[in-house]
Amino acid sequence: MKKLFILIIVAIFPLCGFAQDVTIVNQFISSLTSPQKSKIVHEFKEDTREDWHFLPWSSYQRQGLPLKELTANQKKLVHKLLQSSLSETGYKQTTEIIGLENVLAAISGDSVYRDPQKYYVSIYGNPANEDTWMWTFEGHHVSLHFTTVADMVSYSPRFFGSNPGRIMDGEHKGFSPLVNEEDLGLALVNMLSDNQKKIAIFNDKAYNDIQSWIIL
Repeated sequence: MKKLFILIIVAIFPLCGFAQDVTIVNQFISSLTSPQKSKIVHEFKEDTREDWHFLPWSSYQRQGLPLKELTANQKKLVHKLLQSSLSETGYKQTTEIIGLENVLAAISGDSVYRDPQKYYVSIYGNPANEDTWMWTFEGHHVSLHFTTVADMVSYSPRFFGSNPGRIMDGEHKGFSPLVNEEDLGLALVNMLSDNQKKIAIFNDKAYNDIQSWIIL
């Protein structure tokens, strides 16, 4: 199966909105056993709060517990939390990207490495009685962070990626969870003047992974 590899960073700068309803997250915390809670719930000042990545589960160690180690009811609460934190489109893209792990498992024959149940949830702070808290949902090509401070929420950093970028054959031929973002990116490049393209396009060939730099 041919595949187009596309990675898109949706947001790395602060995006803010209104406060989240803490009802669902408190229900989730209440459903946890003591061993589960010790792995999922952390102090807000924990250093790992700022860690994130888009690599598969075994390529990057994450805090929290994966969906695989939650009960059916706990998984439902995680999905309710995602739905309450994302737009309808954002939630749909999240579940579609997770579903691509099944496609990659079929391509590679490795259903252990490519596991849609290896997406991790963590909570920092105590939503029940603290104004500042955060929850994260992370796994291969999905990295979502929601930080509440009083009545505002920061939705960054946020990452969506897709592999395959577009399924080229088979039952789901042509499917791409990030097709709109891809189209907008291409439209933006094609709107640039020749002088702007000389600056914006720094290589004639696409890289096989993300390129980024920190300029001090």
